[in-house]
Amino acid sequence: MNANYKRRDGRQALEMRAKELRVSELTQFDGSGWYSQGKSSALVALHGPTTAKTIEQDYTRCRVRVRVLHAASAPFSGGSERVNQIERGRVRAHQLDANELVGMVERALEAVFIAERFPYTVLGVDVVIMGEDGGLLAVVINAVMCALLSAGLPCRTTMAAVAVAALLTSGEEDKKEKGRDPSSLVSSSLELLLDPTAEEESLRADSGGGSAQEGAPTSSWTCLAHGTFVFTNPKAAGGLIVSHLKRRCTDAAALSPQQLTTMMTLAERGANMLFDFFRQCNVPLE
Repeated sequence: MNANYKRRDGRQALEMRAKELRVSELTQFDGSGWYSQGKSSALVALHGPTTAKTIEQDYTRCRVRVRVLHAASAPFSGGSERVNQIERGRVRAHQLDANELVGMVERALEAVFIAERFPYTVLGVDVVIMGEDGGLLAVVINAVMCALLSAGLPCRTTMAAVAVAALLTSGEEDKKEKGRDPSSLVSSSLELLLDPTAEEESLRADSGGGSAQEGAPTSSWTCLAHGTFVFTNPKAAGGLIVSHLKRRCTDAAALSPQQLTTMMTLAERGANMLFDFFRQCNVPLE
């Protein structure tokens, strides 16, 4: 793996951003967790389990209902019409984000929360996005885990989520476009970043379609894909339980199975760092 990519925040490729968590601060809820990595942060509040008002098709277990909200942002200058236009675009983007988030959170909860102990009930999970700067799915799932522990709900194990981005230089993309077999790309041509920022997740080499700025040291790089990987506590067998891969560069070849495995291996290392961090914060993981 190359070490040529220079991260704007000064981190090494395999270094995570500063982390912070808080639990049980919202006393009006049954459980709550606030978690942040860098400028990405999420607040999760749990309601229940409470008795279901209607009988669901599967009433032998607790039904989980996830709702995603975004904290209000300060308005931009430029007149009311400009503000309304930006807000409409923000709402559309948030709806897409919410669909991904809800599905990922539900799958993660299904893997760890022992819902069978609460038949005829509903667990409400309110997710509030406080800040967005990359790795949002991972931040939300870590906040959900903190909220579960805050509520004292029974879990099969605990989980930690990590984001990884796969970058490629424009030179390697040119080789692909000239007919080079994508499978001939060795792992050293791919740069993997642990805990990417939003800018790193949306990198596009200077072709008019990316976030790279003219003359910036990152302008020759393109993000092929970024993924979120959720692992269980290694002291309870460990292993991957949920993953979500988002391809960013549609005109490039897909990642090979070997490269995906490398991404997951790196993510697992990051998850172990998170479990150590949770223990240092006196979060009861075992």
